[in-house]
Amino acid sequence: IGSGGKLRRDFECMIGRPQLSRTWRLAVQTEFGRSIGSGGVLSGLAKCRTFQVSARSMTFAYQSVTDNGKAVLASKAVMVTGANSGCGWEACRQLAVAGFGRVVMACRNQGRADDAKKKLEDATGKAVFEVLMLDTESKGSVRAAVAALPGKVDCLILNAGKVQTEAEARVVNTDGIQAMCMMHVIGPMLLTELLRTSAKLAPDATVIYVASETTRGDGEKGTVRPRVPQDKDGVASMVAGEFRALETGEYDEIAEYGMSKLTGTLCVSGLSRKHPGFNVFTVSPGMTQGTQFGGDYVGAPIMELLKTTTGHSMEFGSDRYLQLVMAPEKFASGVFYASEPGVHAGGAMQAQTGLHPALGNAVLCDMLCETLTAVAVR
Repeated sequence: IGSGGKLRRDFECMIGRPQLSRTWRLAVQTEFGRSIGSGGVLSGLAKCRTFQVSARSMTFAYQSVTDNGKAVLASKAVMVTGANSGCGWEACRQLAVAGFGRVVMACRNQGRADDAKKKLEDATGKAVFEVLMLDTESKGSVRAAVAALPGKVDCLILNAGKVQTEAEARVVNTDGIQAMCMMHVIGPMLLTELLRTSAKLAPDATVIYVASETTRGDGEKGTVRPRVPQDKDGVASMVAGEFRALETGEYDEIAEYGMSKLTGTLCVSGLSRKHPGFNVFTVSPGMTQGTQFGGDYVGAPIMELLKTTTGHSMEFGSDRYLQLVMAPEKFASGVFYASEPGVHAGGAMQAQTGLHPALGNAVLCDMLCETLTAVAVR
């Protein structure tokens, strides 16, 4: 590395790719460029590896449930979207082991969902899993899923999401809604609202929206802080796919993903005031190995390298969901919890309020919640 070997040449090639967005170019230069030759990368990787090894002896939230606690959870139901892989699958496993009597796996592909369910049953020895067909990119699919759901759920984990290429993200559906906005904002808001109004979401339910550190940006990693609409005209522009995350108007995969997740996060904050009986949180699992952040966009190889070399385990990432599920009283409803800036692997969750100008802006959060819920249900 110090002598400019193959690893350095590979990164220089990636930096020079004309289709590589500004965010990824900055991330590569910040994360690796300054430290190649100084031992920074090797030192950082050694620290992450040390954490990855030590994490094997940790006790996670799902492993700490008492027999009395398991007896209470046996009558509880939880729904997880995007449950067939990644942190969604691992969360389902942990929820079952913790003692939940019903774990509803909301997935959009029947074959993959059935395979995931079989693997979960084999892994846990429990027959508590149910598959529910649901695609958050389709209003019709969300409505059909809520209608088909038997009984109610006590916890809703809105985990589904992915980074989209520019071509994918520019698709507008028959409702006039841009694809990423539908998947990350309108779909989750519609699902939550329909479950609530149909009495299929418990009045004291815990609702968890899953985001990432790109939601608030991280100058230390070179990722930009995405902007969000500030008024109803801006919301209409975002829903139609015309509003860009960057002031320049440039399409940037990670910034656009961050913008959609930030918008969802702000809506969830508004939801906590609109329905104070719910425990409502946003959480990031952090840089997690084995997750499917989206595989077709140009920066995917860099993200895979970062996750593999600096990420923590999926068990650790999904444990953040379980901490909120098992002890919501320990956290503030309406708040976004994620990694400390600059921390790659491990570390406790911390409130992100103040790390982006929009986080903690109650007026903006409430406007976005009200306006986008209206878009969702119309």
